[in-house]
Amino acid sequence: MKKFEGKPFALLGVFSGGNRGQAAKIIESDPIRWRSWCDGGTEGPISETCNIRRRPTTFVLDAKGVIRSKDLRGQQLEEAVEKLLRETTSKP
Repeated sequence: MKKFEGKPFALLGVFSGGNRGQAAKIIESDPIRWRSWCDGGTEGPISETCNIRRRPTTFVLDAKGVIRSKDLRGQQLEEAVEKLLRETTSKP
């Protein structure tokens, strides 16, 4: 999603299953270009708080750090970012 570089939003990923080695293999096979971390399993503190059940789970945050979307992939993820950016640029 290089076309969105420098725009006012953030993507964060959480790996809730397995361990860091498994997370590294996922990243290696499908390069993830945003900050991601391993929460140590579905009972990790982030997974518990955010009700994460898939791995990896991606969050779209607006410029204020508010979670706007969760667990989207591919075209749906891109559309969510585009919508967020349209909202951001349309505000006075």
